[in-house]
Amino acid sequence: MSGEYQERLRLDEGVLDLRVGSIEREDERVPLTTRELELLRYLAARDGEPASREQLLIDVWEYAPGVESRTVDTTVKRLRRKLEVDPRKPHHLVSVHGVGYRLVAAAEPMVPAPERPAEAPVAPAPDRFFGRDAELAAIDAALQTHARLITLRGAGGVGRSRLAREVARARHDASDAVLWLGLEEARSDDDVRGELGSALGLPTSTDQESLLEALSARVPALVVLDEVDRARDALRRLLPPLTKGAPGATFLATAQQTLDLPFEVEVHVEPLPTPEAIALFVDRAEVDVAADPETLERLAEALDGLPLALELAAARTAVLGPAEILDRLDQRFRLLATRKGGRKQRLRDTIAWAWESLEDDEERDALVACSVFRGGFDLAAAEAVVGADRAAGVGVGGGVCPDAWVLDLIDALEARSLLQRRSAGARSRLFLMESVRTFAAQEGDPELLAAATGHHRDYMVGLGRRLLHETDGPNVKAAIAGLLAERANLRAAWASAPPGPVRAELACQGARLHERTGSARVGLEIIDATIADPGELPGALRAELALVRALLLRALNELDDARAEAEDVIERAEALRSDGREAEAWPLYGAATTLLSDLDTDTGSSADATAKLEWALEQLPPDPTPYRLQVLHRLGMVLFHVGRVDEAVAMGEQLFAEAKETGNLLAEGDARRLLGGLALRRSRFDEAWDRVDSARAIFADVGEPVREALSVEVMGVVRAFQGRHTEAAPFQARAVEIYRRMGRRHELPRALGNYARMLMHSGRQAEARVVAEDAMAVARARGALRQELEARTLTGSIALVDGRMADALASYRQAVEEARRAALPLLVATSNALIGITLLLQDELEEARTATVRAIGVYEEVGDKLGLSHHLATLAAVEACDGHLDEAERLLERAVAASPPATGHEAWLATCAGFLHAERLRAGVDVEGSTDGVQAGLQARQITAFGHLLADKLGRWVGRPDAS
Repeated sequence: MSGEYQERLRLDEGVLDLRVGSIEREDERVPLTTRELELLRYLAARDGEPASREQLLIDVWEYAPGVESRTVDTTVKRLRRKLEVDPRKPHHLVSVHGVGYRLVAAAEPMVPAPERPAEAPVAPAPDRFFGRDAELAAIDAALQTHARLITLRGAGGVGRSRLAREVARARHDASDAVLWLGLEEARSDDDVRGELGSALGLPTSTDQESLLEALSARVPALVVLDEVDRARDALRRLLPPLTKGAPGATFLATAQQTLDLPFEVEVHVEPLPTPEAIALFVDRAEVDVAADPETLERLAEALDGLPLALELAAARTAVLGPAEILDRLDQRFRLLATRKGGRKQRLRDTIAWAWESLEDDEERDALVACSVFRGGFDLAAAEAVVGADRAAGVGVGGGVCPDAWVLDLIDALEARSLLQRRSAGARSRLFLMESVRTFAAQEGDPELLAAATGHHRDYMVGLGRRLLHETDGPNVKAAIAGLLAERANLRAAWASAPPGPVRAELACQGARLHERTGSARVGLEIIDATIADPGELPGALRAELALVRALLLRALNELDDARAEAEDVIERAEALRSDGREAEAWPLYGAATTLLSDLDTDTGSSADATAKLEWALEQLPPDPTPYRLQVLHRLGMVLFHVGRVDEAVAMGEQLFAEAKETGNLLAEGDARRLLGGLALRRSRFDEAWDRVDSARAIFADVGEPVREALSVEVMGVVRAFQGRHTEAAPFQARAVEIYRRMGRRHELPRALGNYARMLMHSGRQAEARVVAEDAMAVARARGALRQELEARTLTGSIALVDGRMADALASYRQAVEEARRAALPLLVATSNALIGITLLLQDELEEARTATVRAIGVYEEVGDKLGLSHHLATLAAVEACDGHLDEAERLLERAVAASPPATGHEAWLATCAGFLHAERLRAGVDVEGSTDGVQAGLQARQITAFGHLLADKLGRWVGRPDAS
C-alpha cells in the first residue's frame, strides 16, 4: 500500500478535495470533519484496496487491537450522505463483504478499480506502553468498587486516550465487553446516543430504553467515552439514567475537564516522569538515538513529559538528533507537528482547543499573566501578578485582572488542565507546562504580558529579600526550601529587569542561592552580566555585588580575583562608614573580613587571618548579628587550625550561645561542627562524632549541601582518627560527590585528598593514587597552587607507604620548591616535615635533621602548636638515632610542652620517644624504664601510615645486636 493519494477525486456529483477537506458541488461546498477526512485519505492511499474495520480502528482511530466499536460504521454512514447521490446505493464508499470498506473514485470516465487478490488484514503490533502505574492502580481500585463513571482527566496530549486503550485491552483480555465511543466530534444528546447505538449495533435513532436494554445485555461492560469535552453538557444529562439503568456497566471517560457528576471518580493523568518520558522518546524515535543521558533528560523535561510532544519530537529524529531538537524548542509549535498515517498532528492544536474552551477573556488574561512564572508558583504569587491582592509585605500595586477573585480564575484554569496542581505538605504549588506557557505568552495581549512581567518582578524581589533574611533565623528550612522553589522565578525576574537597583538586588539573591545550593559558575554568570551594565546603583548595592562575586570566585578556586573583590568591598564599606551609614557597612565588613581570612588561610597565612578576624570582632557591634556570627565561626576555625585549641573552644561555645539566643540555626550548626572538630583534636571521639553528626543533620534537613558536605568530611576524619579507615572512605566519597555536583572547585581538591588518604590507610593504594592525581588535576585546572601542592605531597605519601622512597622524596621536594616560590610557608613546612620523616626512615639523619628544623621554624612562627609538637618529636627521634641523647630528651620535653592537651597525637610522641628509650637501653641507663618506653613506642603505632612506618623502624632498630 502506498502512503500517497490523489488530492482531488471525481465523484458522481462534484469533486472530493482531500487537501482542504471538502466536497465541492456547483451550488455548495460540503465540509468534512477531521475524522471523516482522515478516513478518506487513508482509503485513498490504498488505491482501491479494501480495509477491514479492525484495520481502520487501529490505523485511523488508533484504538488498541481487540476493542469493539461501531464508530467506523457510523462514520461511513455519515460520509455516504455527503459523498453519494443515493447513500443506499453507494458508488464511492463501498462495502466489501466480509472485509470492510474501500474508496472508488477517479477522473472521468470513471473506471472501476481492478479487483485485487484479497489479503488478510494484518494488524500492526501496538506501540509500547510506558509507566502509569499510579493511574492504573487508581483505575483498578475504582473498578473494584464498581464505580459507574471514571474520568481520566489531564492536559491535552498527556496520553489519556492511550491509557484508556490500555485499560480497554486489559478488560477485553479478561472477557469483559468493551465498547469504544469516539466523541471528539459529538456535541448533542443525539450525537452521543447515535455513537452509543452504533457501538451496540443498533440504529442511530435508538431511544433511551433500547439503549439501556442493549447495554444491560452486554455486562460486565466497559464503555470508553473518548474525548468528551465537547459533549460535556450532553453527557451530564445522559449518563445519570444510563448508569442507573445499566448497573453492570462502567463508563470510562477521557477529558481535560471532569463531567462534575456526583458519582464520578476522577483519576488525574499526570505527565510522564522523566525516566518513562525518556524511554517513550527512545522507543518512538525513527532512528537509533545516540545521545548522552543528560541531553535526553533535558529534552524530556523541556517537553514537560508530555507523551504527544515526545512522540512528535521523536518523529523528527529522522533528520534531527536530540540535542538539535532541544536547541530548536524555541519554535516548539512548528517543530512538534507531523503527519502520521494521513493524519496531521500538532501540539499547538491540543492547547488551542483548551484555550478556546475558556469561558471569558478574564480567564484567558489570567493564563497569560501566569505565563510569566517559571518553575511553579503559589496562590499568593498568583494574586500578586493576576489580581489586586498582595501577600503581606511583598510587592506593590495591582494585577492584570484587578476586579477578579484570583482563586476562581486559578480554579477554572486548573479544572481545564491548563494549570497543574502539586501538593507539597500542607501547601499547594501550581505549574504551567512549558508548552502551555509558551502558547499563552504568544497568544496574549503584549501590553498585558508586559504588565504581568512587571508585577512578577516586583513580587519576586520582595519575596527573595524576605526569604534570604529568614535564612538567618529559626525558619531557615522553610526559607531555603522557598528559595529553591523560586530559583527559576528569581532568574526570570532578573532577566526581565532593566539595569538598576531591582536587577542588581535580584542578581545578588539568585547568585547567593547558587553559591549555597546550586552552581557557583551559574551564579557568577548572573553577577558578571549585571556588573557589565549595572545602571545607577547605590554604593551599598555595588559593594554587595562585589561581595557576592568574591564568594563565588573563592568557591570556584579563583583566589587572586576573589581577594581583589573582597578588598574592594572593605574599601566600599569604609566609604559607607565615613558617610555615617554604618548599618549598611557592618554586614559588608563582617562578610568581607571573613572571606579575606579564608583566603589568608588558603595561602598559609594563618597569622594574618587571625589578626584580621580579631580586629573585625573588636570593630563590629556586640549584638549577635549574622555577620558577627560569621566572624566568630571563622575565628574559631583559624584558631583550631593553628593549634590554639582552648581559645578555639571558647570561640565555639560563644558562637553556639549567640546562635541559640538569636535562633540562627545555620550558625548553631556551624558551632556544632567547630566544637566537634575541637573534640576530635582532644581525642574525644564519641563527643566529636555526636557533635558533627548533629551539625550534618541540621544542614541536611534545611537544605545546605555545602555545609552538609563539610560536616561529612569531618565525620570521615573522626573515623580515620579511630583507625577505622574503611568506614571513613565513604564519608569522603560522599563529600566529593556533593562538591562535584555543585561545581565547588575550592572544596573539591581537599575532599579528594582526604578520600585518597582514607584509601591509602585502608591499603587501597592503586585507588588512592588515582584519586590523588584527580585532586591534583582539579586544583591545577583552576590555578589553585596550594591545593595542587597538597595533592602532590599526598602522592608522595602514597609512594612512601608503597616503599618507593625516591618517588616520595621527589614529590616532597618539588612541593617545597613550588610552595617557596608561591610564598606558602605552611606548605613549605609540611613538605619539609615529610622529607624529614622519609629521610629518618632511610637513616639519612643529617638531611632529615635539616629538613625537620626548617619545618619547626615555620610552625613556631605561625603559632601552630600541634604541628610544632609533632615535628619536635620527629626531630627528637632523629637525634636519638644519631646518638644525641641529651638533645633528644630536651626536644621531647619541648614537644610535650607545646602539645595542646589531649590532642590525639600522643601515639606519635610515644613512638618518637621510643627511639630515645632504645638508645638509653643500649647504654644500660634505667633499663626497666627504658624497656617500658621502647614497648610503649612499639605498641603506639600511630593510626597514620607514617606512624606504622616509624614503629616498624623502631622495631628493626631495637632488634639490632648492639641494642639488646
